[in-house]
Amino acid sequence: MKSRRRWWMMVALLVVVAIGSLVGVRLWKVFRARHDVNELVVALEAYRIKFGQPLEGSTAEICAVLRGEDVGGQNPDREAVVESYKVNAAGEFVDPWSTAYRIQAGPDVRVYSCGPNQLDEGGDGDDIASWRR
Repeated sequence: MKSRRRWWMMVALLVVVAIGSLVGVRLWKVFRARHDVNELVVALEAYRIKFGQPLEGSTAEICAVLRGEDVGGQNPDREAVVESYKVNAAGEFVDPWSTAYRIQAGPDVRVYSCGPNQLDEGGDGDDIASWRR
């Protein structure tokens, strides 16, 4: 009887550890996305300050310039502003759920991740947005 109880205790412990790991992974992904969103805002602002104008173009073009490519003469020095981002086939930075970050450069910088549900809610819902802290 004791061995059966011990077995059930071990199964219960493993279930608790598994649930804790899943929660931990989700929290890490949210933390990472929040960090990336803030870092991208800082990079876009740094670019605007350095060159005196905001970046222009599609999200892929903006990401290329931030990685150090010269797109349309927007990075003649070919200086990387950010590093270590995963990119999708289109060349866009992706969040921990492999969804492209939404980047709107210009006078009002806006960056957001579609969040855990991977649905673009325009910065609402579970999206992780730069203007929502």
